[in-house]
Amino acid sequence: MLEPDEVDLLNIVELRRELRHALQWRTDKVAELAAMNDENDTTLKPCPCCGSNAFFDMIEGDPLIDTSVGGWFIECSNAECRITTQLRFEAGDDPHISLSEIWNKRNGDEDE
Repeated sequence: MLEPDEVDLLNIVELRRELRHALQWRTDKVAELAAMNDENDTTLKPCPCCGSNAFFDMIEGDPLIDTSVGGWFIECSNAECRITTQLRFEAGDDPHISLSEIWNKRNGDEDE
């Protein structure tokens, strides 16, 4: 029979293993998407509200708890602004392309 401290240690070891796996998946995914971005123009214009830089980000967590996990969005880097796009999910297409088109659209731009 395992002592309580041994059970806690086993749980910690298992959690660390799962965390390493999740971090490796995230690293691989970021590298894959970076390669896709190199092939597509996903340059972002400054924030339309404050002019700050913007960046792509992805919601992380447990998809069994939060259905937005895995969704990509663009967010303003200004902590006082922080506007975002809606979420886009990968469904065979790179969400960076559609998000950058939405983010970069400005009033007065001609429709394509």
